[in-house]
Amino acid sequence: MATRVARAFSRRFFLDTRSLAAFRIGLGLILVADAVLRCRDFRLMFTPEGMFPHDALHAFSPSAANWSLAFLLDATWWDGLILGLEGVAGIMLAAGFQTRLAVIIAWVALVSVVRRTAPATNAGDLWLTTLLLWGGFLPLGSRWSLDAARRHQPCSESHFSVASVALTLQILVVYLAAGLSKCNATWLSGTAVRDALSVHDHGTPLGAWLVQLPAVAKLAGAAVLSLELAGPVLFLLLPWPRLRGAIALSFLTFHGLVGLLMSVGLFAAIGIAAWLALVPGVVWDQLSGLMPTRRSTAAFARARNAP
Repeated sequence: MATRVARAFSRRFFLDTRSLAAFRIGLGLILVADAVLRCRDFRLMFTPEGMFPHDALHAFSPSAANWSLAFLLDATWWDGLILGLEGVAGIMLAAGFQTRLAVIIAWVALVSVVRRTAPATNAGDLWLTTLLLWGGFLPLGSRWSLDAARRHQPCSESHFSVASVALTLQILVVYLAAGLSKCNATWLSGTAVRDALSVHDHGTPLGAWLVQLPAVAKLAGAAVLSLELAGPVLFLLLPWPRLRGAIALSFLTFHGLVGLLMSVGLFAAIGIAAWLALVPGVVWDQLSGLMPTRRSTAAFARARNAP
């Protein structure tokens, strides 16, 4: 019985190494984009003459745990160096070059940047830091990376560890908590999506157009609430890879729609990257089955050129 329980537990927290590779690439690209986008308001956000001088930040969050490399020097060039470090770490991570070191550098740089601009921090920034934290304990560079190309050694197709459990639970609890917080009159009445997609809130022009269809907006609200409440629980309980894959694809689609309908910065991209880590191996197997191999491509070319 103990063996069966342990096997059932581990089966729900195995992560495919291809999913971890996609997760790594997604995080790297997000870090690069984040560093570039922050350059637009660099003088306002990072310089001593800007909105957030060090004294104000320490007063905003006086805890001794509020560390940041940016607090070591109060100089514009130093803040620029840290922001550049985030971008370089993102490139290293996306390419899978010195992956473990790249994750550590990326986490330290991102936490430093987030703490340097703490009053303007959003939930996506904090979620990204936690994803990088758990990623530092996972074999993110075992597939589709420069590190893997240099090793020339076969790697396991799946990974199970305390970190895989932590990352999975970290991702699922975000949605379950969000779903529980939505159990209020606004969401239950069906008006929440209409309000959120308003151009006066977070809506894009496409989102504002959707607001003009009340029935669709109300149905979308019910779908979001159901997905956030039921999706994490079913993903954790169901042992069947295909159904878990369908749930992961539902969340990927959800975040894709969020990116199209709402102006929420990089939050949608961070959600997509997070769920890429949880995609079961069966999905990658199906995708690889749709792609012709070199042998089949060569055979097709010979058949096409035959008289």
